[in-house]
Amino acid sequence: MSVTLIPIAEVALRLGIAEKTARNWITRGVFPVPTVKLRRKLLVASTSLDDFLQNLISGESDEATLPQPVAEKRGRGRPRKLRGEVKS
Repeated sequence: MSVTLIPIAEVALRLGIAEKTARNWITRGVFPVPTVKLRRKLLVASTSLDDFLQNLISGESDEATLPQPVAEKRGRGRPRKLRGEVKS
């Protein structure tokens, strides 16, 4: 039996998320479908994706949910001096 592998860009499209989001979830270890790395490409077995989507639609499993986005608050570089400010 041959397994069809789908690139992560197409998987993200099918899940309705951005490709970058999918890659971030894979890095964090919360991506809902197992991935395979073949050479330099991340791939997903079509059967795994179909099973996940079927469980997501039917609501049979609690595991079949998409991760919730995490808001991280980060600084954006050095604070700037305000022009025209006089030091006393």
